[in-house]
Amino acid sequence: MTQLCLFISARGAASSPVRGGIQQCGFRIVGVEGLGSAIDSLRQWGFDAVVLDSHGLGSASASGVRLLRARCTVPIVVLDHGGTEELQLQCLAAGATDVIGQRVSPRLIGWKLRQLVQAVAAHRPVERQELRLGRLHLDPAQATARFGSTALELSASEFDTLLVLVARAGQLVTRTELAGPSSSVQAALGRSIDTRIYRLRRHLLAAGALELELATVHGRGYRLSLAKPSADEAEGWAPPRDLRVAGTRSGGLSERRSWRP
Repeated sequence: MTQLCLFISARGAASSPVRGGIQQCGFRIVGVEGLGSAIDSLRQWGFDAVVLDSHGLGSASASGVRLLRARCTVPIVVLDHGGTEELQLQCLAAGATDVIGQRVSPRLIGWKLRQLVQAVAAHRPVERQELRLGRLHLDPAQATARFGSTALELSASEFDTLLVLVARAGQLVTRTELAGPSSSVQAALGRSIDTRIYRLRRHLLAAGALELELATVHGRGYRLSLAKPSADEAEGWAPPRDLRVAGTRSGGLSERRSWRP
């Protein structure tokens, strides 16, 4: 069965080899770039494991582990980047399940994480929940998605992209975070993300998911959220949503919301 892993790294796609090793061991990954986004995700969804890349955190790694442990009971693995033994001990004392050094191969990290999750599950069965946004339902364990009663026929990369967008509903998700475990930074800036978003919009539109809004934040990434009904929609009538384009300004960023590919 597929497990869901929250992967926290300020380096984004630079950590792709480790993310790839974890994914090869049966995990689906939701990647975030900061502890704030990680805590928001933990509030909304149930994860089987958490991986914290300590690169750039330094002595704040232990505090980060303490914040995460206060919000979840699943295994927390810290990826250490040449920290002192004292710092590693502080992370363990703060609640980390394990601290893994930088020279360990991505494949071995994935296997270690898998064994930790299985050990926890053997003693404390975890009730899994679907991820939901309105009438959109995602089952990470089965890698299936549906809107209402309509199944969405998604490829693995499309499902993983939608999984991250739903887990981060209402938040800006950068192109780097959507790049995927095997993508380079260059790929994140290329057309592969645009192609996946295009196909997701087509799938959702075909399923009649007009209550969802997949916004493009130009030069940054994407945001998936429940759409706010217009005055016409509140009165029970509105022109087809895919024929309307609304341009807005939010936080100084220009957004274009449209179902039109």
